[in-house]
Amino acid sequence: MQDDGGGRVQAVQGPWTDLALHTLGWKAFQDLSAHVCEEVLHRPVEIYREAQDAGQDASFFSKMDVGSGQVLQGTIQCKFTSSPSHTFKLGDISAELGNIAKLVADGHASFYVLITNMSVDGATAAKLKLKLKELGVRYPHIFGKQFLVWAIRRSARLRALVPRIYGLGDLSIILDDRKAAQTRALLKHLAPTLKVYVPTDAHVEAVKALDAHRIVLLLGAPATGKSTIAAILATLADDSEHQIFKSDGPHDLLRQWNPDGKGAFHWIDDAFGPNQMREDFVDTWVSIMPKVQAAMAGGNNFVLTSRRHIYEAAKPRLGARNHPLFRHDKAIVNVGDTTKPQREQILYNHMKGGDQPSEWKSQVKPYLSALADLSEFLPELARRLADPLYTQRLVLKRDALVAFFKEPKEHLMQVIRELSVAHQAALVLVFLHRSRLPVGRREQAMETVVLNHFGINLVALGDAVNQMTGSFLVEKSEGPETFLSFVHPTFADAITTILEESAEMIELYFLGAKIDVLMTNIVCEGASIIEDAIVLPDRFRPKLIDRLSEVPDERASNAALFSFLADRASDAVFRDAITRYSAVFERQNHHSWNILSDSKARACARALSLGVLPEVVRGRMSARLESAIVDDLDISFLEDDDLLALILPSRLLKVFVPLRAKLAEKVEVRASDIADEADLDSEPSDNFDELTDILNAIESLFENDDSMSEPLEEARGAIEEAIERVKTRQSERLEPDDDWDWRDQMPTVPVDTSRTSTNEPASSPRSMFSDVDK
Repeated sequence: MQDDGGGRVQAVQGPWTDLALHTLGWKAFQDLSAHVCEEVLHRPVEIYREAQDAGQDASFFSKMDVGSGQVLQGTIQCKFTSSPSHTFKLGDISAELGNIAKLVADGHASFYVLITNMSVDGATAAKLKLKLKELGVRYPHIFGKQFLVWAIRRSARLRALVPRIYGLGDLSIILDDRKAAQTRALLKHLAPTLKVYVPTDAHVEAVKALDAHRIVLLLGAPATGKSTIAAILATLADDSEHQIFKSDGPHDLLRQWNPDGKGAFHWIDDAFGPNQMREDFVDTWVSIMPKVQAAMAGGNNFVLTSRRHIYEAAKPRLGARNHPLFRHDKAIVNVGDTTKPQREQILYNHMKGGDQPSEWKSQVKPYLSALADLSEFLPELARRLADPLYTQRLVLKRDALVAFFKEPKEHLMQVIRELSVAHQAALVLVFLHRSRLPVGRREQAMETVVLNHFGINLVALGDAVNQMTGSFLVEKSEGPETFLSFVHPTFADAITTILEESAEMIELYFLGAKIDVLMTNIVCEGASIIEDAIVLPDRFRPKLIDRLSEVPDERASNAALFSFLADRASDAVFRDAITRYSAVFERQNHHSWNILSDSKARACARALSLGVLPEVVRGRMSARLESAIVDDLDISFLEDDDLLALILPSRLLKVFVPLRAKLAEKVEVRASDIADEADLDSEPSDNFDELTDILNAIESLFENDDSMSEPLEEARGAIEEAIERVKTRQSERLEPDDDWDWRDQMPTVPVDTSRTSTNEPASSPRSMFSDVDK
């Protein structure tokens, strides 16, 4: 033992340190047992059978080749107790002996594995094995609590597949002290969630994807559990360094990563924008994706999360520069789709572990199964239902409970509106800090705006922030930074809607938010609607034009400004801004990988269509677009009339002459580069999709020009040669070990195989919610 310098004594953890397995519940223990068997036996579970004694035991079958050439079937049975002190005795299984003898006779128990969370001493295990052999079992095994603790401690993947064990006590029980210190900080604010967490199919798929590819993108709607899965995946970082970095978007990633480092785990939340797609995020991913692939090859892991509609908006702009595993969906997991049993377990865990009084639980118990059957069911809504803070005015009738799940945003807005003025001010202050309010270091300008608007003093605001922490707000630590955030991102969505409904609140937001936040979160009245953006009324136009002067002349900020002008400004705001800031197009931004995605090019195209683009600027943009076609084979914008109009009429017809001359040479170089960096896990030709699409588009443009036939043929030949190079590289790799299929890892739908007569009456299934109010 030694003091770690912070007053906490470090201790070496022994392999048999206790875990509170008795708190898991019978269903979660069955899941744990299934995954333990797969880790130890290295065989998938084929049939999962709900047992006949009120669900306390479970049996399932697994085929196992014992090396004799004969395939034997075995039975694995679970024995769970909620008593932390119960020691396994032979009497605990005496009632099962008749069933075991029948299973042996039917050829289903050549091997028999008993798994229990009770302690099993050596003498008892020896007697039970002897008894099992007398019944005809050839290979008996007894796995007690000590074995389970050992298995959990040694397998990061097992801990990730059954993450509730992280809620059973100090992480140092499971991980060594060095790893515990790093992982504890990451999972601290999620500890209550882990205690009630239920691994879904998406969770297991994400574990497999990360294990296989070192990268995974979690897509889903708000409140589906993306960030929770990402946090649990972080526990898979079981290398010698165990460095874990959480980033909000690619800019944050760049500030803290070393692409040449080894063994790091990078978790990037809201990878393409928190509420809406951010073009600067997308451009950054385009520029660093090759480095990400190189970092993966060096042993680094990456988990990205995104709301689906944001990724769908980003995907065309990423194009072929997207990660190959994302382009072909191999490393994309759709979070949110759950089975009815999983939803019931999620709701049960939250209700059982929540703060609602027993009488309240008894009143809602008859409706819980129906609520779990709703397509709108989300884990976050189950958490809210179990918290009295969210249900004070909720009528405990079926229709009201259903509305709680079907209209969650409206209900959350109602809850926020019913808070005291000081508590509303606290939430708005966090919102204005982009959901990251530094602890002990608030921005005075925003604080002053909030105090003036809500008419409270600084002491009341500080008290309200403290009172909200732990319920509506949560304290998080990332590296040296400690900040307060909403307990769930949907709070920001609800506050956004509340702001839109009030002219006074809009003004509060407009005055309090930084200009970079405004440009990425608002859309001007009269412009095209953008999902989740706050609509800024036209009466704010003069003040908005004034505030645009705050945008620094830096490439990243300029890209955001051009994007705002191109997509979010109304025609009136656009004209006023160009008139006021006539030199705006002299600013430089980071060039996007294609013209169609370049915010400055799109802003210039809009200015031309509105008649406010200076001719000298058009001349420069014309030259740039010509170069994009001839030198970069970028024809992404040829079907966009506004962008194409930037090319001077006198140059438009001439630009394709050098393209014809250079096409084959350019394609050969590009194809060679692609072959060198090809994704060997995908079809060889898939790596060349973008280049093939370019040739198809050029062929369509020149369908009546015979002089393009030869260059196109040569170009396609260069692509075919490059594809053959990729095939050769693939064949030189070692074949992967496909001893068994990951897809079979989860047990299938429960199947009862114990009844011998079809006339035997079916027993009533055990209700998941039978003891939820106990």
